[in-house]
Amino acid sequence: MKDRRTTLYAHAKDNKGQATTLGAVLAMVTDGKLEKPVRAIREKFAAGIANGLTRKEAKKALATEKGGLPCCTFSGLFEKRKADHLKEHTGLIVADLDLLTDDKLATLLNCLKSDPHVLFYFTSPTGTGLKVGVRVPDGLERDTHAGSAFWALRGYAKGAWGIAELLQDALARREDAAIQHERRILVKVRVREELLVKEVRGARSAARRGGRS
Repeated sequence: MKDRRTTLYAHAKDNKGQATTLGAVLAMVTDGKLEKPVRAIREKFAAGIANGLTRKEAKKALATEKGGLPCCTFSGLFEKRKADHLKEHTGLIVADLDLLTDDKLATLLNCLKSDPHVLFYFTSPTGTGLKVGVRVPDGLERDTHAGSAFWALRGYAKGAWGIAELLQDALARREDAAIQHERRILVKVRVREELLVKEVRGARSAARRGGRS
């Protein structure tokens, strides 16, 4: 899995990116180069909370700082930063879990360690969320990735993790996820099971119908 190709972007406004591997991106999380900017983000976030901002407000105030972090399309190699420009799939989809309480974060971490579908996870730049890499079948087509795979993940998260309402529709808004510094990151050598994703023609239409249910 670590040899699968992804696209790495230097910052939020980088629309070209460069091809790299999943293993190289995960190594960036622990190599220390992002430790200083991430520490600054977390300190500013904590200061915002101390000054009376809600978590959502404190996160919004960090848009510029977070936008300076590199980001990656973990699901594959993309021609453009949009779900319908998928060129080569990694067999992964990333769950972006945001604004978790301390109790919910602790519960989720224990759950994810033994989840048979989870390949990796690491905390978000503010420390209040998680990026979770979930194994899906190899070679998904663009529509299946952008539609059926996301809704399969959302349904699984609701049942296994109990947090579907916190699962951001990253595929609808943007395809990439920010990379941050963390000394301890879980990366499993092998994932025993792929999340079942049904191949559906017109997957986007199916996804839209699912969102209204």
